[in-house]
Amino acid sequence: MHKLRTRLILSHILPLLVVLPIIGVVLTYLLETQVLLAGLANELERQALLVAELADNYPLIWSDPFQAQEFTTRVDPYVSAQMTLITADGLLLATTDPQEQPNIGRIITVPGFAEVLRSGAILRIDYGQQRGTGAADILVPVVLSNRVIGVIRLTDPLSSLYERFPRARTFIFSVLAVGLLIGLGVGLYLAFDLERPITRSTEAIVRMTQGQRLEQLTEQGPSEYRLLVRAFNALSTQLQSLEKARLRLLANLVHEIGRPLRNSSAHRRRHRGHHSPRGTPEWHGG
Repeated sequence: MHKLRTRLILSHILPLLVVLPIIGVVLTYLLETQVLLAGLANELERQALLVAELADNYPLIWSDPFQAQEFTTRVDPYVSAQMTLITADGLLLATTDPQEQPNIGRIITVPGFAEVLRSGAILRIDYGQQRGTGAADILVPVVLSNRVIGVIRLTDPLSSLYERFPRARTFIFSVLAVGLLIGLGVGLYLAFDLERPITRSTEAIVRMTQGQRLEQLTEQGPSEYRLLVRAFNALSTQLQSLEKARLRLLANLVHEIGRPLRNSSAHRRRHRGHHSPRGTPEWHGG
């Protein structure tokens, strides 16, 4: 956390780590409840209607429990839900539900059964609508001579339904995982891309403080960084101008101070030359 690069990476990754799992859960929930569950409930109703049409050709199943059980055994492989045949009196004739088989030959209570007998219409209870259970129920009345002689009930438990969803869940979370990896890669690229010019600017400033040769930086990257580079280059140009002016001033000072010294030195040399002995006089003997 002490490096800018780490913070930049975390600034890109942390939102993904928080948002993507939430999106995955919400997307899975909506897909299962609003799309798959609704579609499977429609499919369950379609199967119930087909079974009811097939039962019209076998009217004896409503009076003979043996034929009723044989009918459910033959139809069961073609139906994805548990099937139950109930007479108009509420008597359980046959079922493919292992938990209900001990009740065969007994009067059972089924939610919505009385409504189906009264209206003669299909009753559909979608997943989760019936309190205390997550199953979907379809009750289809079988009418003979304008009279309801029985009801076909198809039940699909939610527990068995969720067994069909692992592939969809795996696909969703795989897509989210790929998105997270792509986000990680983009975060790394952007972090290094932002860190690189800042590092160059910092190194240039350090070299400036150490008295090394100043250099102009290339203006590239985000607008804020370009503004920083522009300010650095302007400062560098001003410092170079000040350095040149200082050197010129120093040279002028040296020249101005050195000229009187040179003139004084030349004057002293001339003065010594003027008063120095020009030789010893000659003596002539008589």
